[in-house]
Amino acid sequence: WQRVTRLALVLGLVAFGTVVSLGVRERVEPAAAPGVDRDDPKALAEIRGAQVIQAAGELKDYTYNAGLQQLYEDGSLRLSNGFLVDVPEQADRDGFLVTGGEARVDADQDRFVFTRA
Repeated sequence: WQRVTRLALVLGLVAFGTVVSLGVRERVEPAAAPGVDRDDPKALAEIRGAQVIQAAGELKDYTYNAGLQQLYEDGSLRLSNGFLVDVPEQADRDGFLVTGGEARVDADQDRFVFTRA
């Protein structure tokens, strides 16, 4: 039984030495993550293919889709690369649909300024 114990001890030490030597060797540097091409470096976030539904309970206030939505530090938004704003009909208003190339939205999201058709 001593012979088996010695053999197990030697094999354990060899395995331990192998693990330590593999752990100590030089590590390969990971590849750098690819950068993202941003349209506006001042924007905090850019969302391509944005779709937003603004609703209060069951009623939709408006829906907008934009090719590109950019969020700025002051809370305002810029919709570009084509957008569509759909305001559905409700009891107190008529519905309408607006499309264009670019729009600005204030921080409270209650004012849209269409800047390019």
